[in-house]
Amino acid sequence: ELADQSPVKGCMVIRPTGMALWDALRSALDERIKESGAQNAYFPLFIPVSFLSKEAEHVEGFAKECAVVTHHRLRSTEGGKARAQPG
Repeated sequence: ELADQSPVKGCMVIRPTGMALWDALRSALDERIKESGAQNAYFPLFIPVSFLSKEAEHVEGFAKECAVVTHHRLRSTEGGKARAQPG
């Protein structure tokens, strides 16, 4: 088995063999991406607050590292800038 489903919707737990395959694939793709002149980007992972609440004993230790998303919709203004649209 390469990976397992995670209780976090849309996420997977990648096992060591799956990670080794991913590392090899990522390295090959990274080389091709950089040769084309493009740049890589990474984005943060979003975890529902309800999952943090389930793991309350662990939350205190890393809570200061968590950012809480309070706005989830953006709307363009007339000036072309984005602003949060209330849910």
